[in-house]
Amino acid sequence: MTDQAPPTPGPGDVSFARTLLQFFVIPMLVVILGVGIFLGFAWLVSDDTTPGEHLQRIRSGGHRERRQAAFELANRIQHGDPGEFRALGPDLVRAFEEAEAPADPWVRQYLALALGTLLEETAVPALASALSDPDETVRVYAAWALGAIGGETAVSALGEASQADDAGLRTMAVYGLGAIGDPAGAEALRRAVDDPVLDVSVNAVVALARIGDGAAAERLLGMMEPDYWTGVPGMLDGERALARLSAVQAAGVLETEMVRARLQEVADSDPDLRVREAALSALAGRGRTGQPPSR
Repeated sequence: MTDQAPPTPGPGDVSFARTLLQFFVIPMLVVILGVGIFLGFAWLVSDDTTPGEHLQRIRSGGHRERRQAAFELANRIQHGDPGEFRALGPDLVRAFEEAEAPADPWVRQYLALALGTLLEETAVPALASALSDPDETVRVYAAWALGAIGGETAVSALGEASQADDAGLRTMAVYGLGAIGDPAGAEALRRAVDDPVLDVSVNAVVALARIGDGAAAERLLGMMEPDYWTGVPGMLDGERALARLSAVQAAGVLETEMVRARLQEVADSDPDLRVREAALSALAGRGRTGQPPSR
């Protein structure tokens, strides 16, 4: 293995004009698939080192050794049964804290991924502090992990992050608030609906819909229309169609008369059969699970 870092997933790597697709699919991919090639290779060449030994290397190894151990441990947790690694949680939190800037940000990124995958509640204070990390990708990973873990402190921290200068962090913060689904995050999401950056605004609308907040209704109705996506740069026709599908699915959690009337119109007459089927499912209440639909 060389000491070259794997490609960092981050706001610049994804067209944030594809926001509805990101809400349901991309935030997880931002955290995981951006390093999938590297981690897949590491999986093939890794030895029989135990998770505990990887953790020890993260905490006391050399620069290259710490980075490689963090990659491999995150990969094992992601592809294995998180329950098998639960006992490592407190030690992972300490390793994350010990790796604070100016230490290698790659180690912190992958420890944040591991902590979020494990739903390690004791990591929340450290992850909340990492929302101000000097490295932008560490901030995004920490926001994703907080959204995965949830809880009152996570909601508060993500609410503050939704007003950060970094648009990538704001996007992941509103995604995290929607993933948690706590109405306590609604005020921050309502502010974010008017964010000048499209990815933040749309994610906030869909997050509000996920918690059943009617403030999303008018904007979400617009997103269900084909013309809404026509002028969005960087989107392919297929992506526009999927964005409409996601908007229709999100609208299904809102019980307002206006939304349900429009869903009925779409179900009756939309020229796109997939959109009509999505509207029928939304009207029937399927998809009101609080989780992104599976792909």
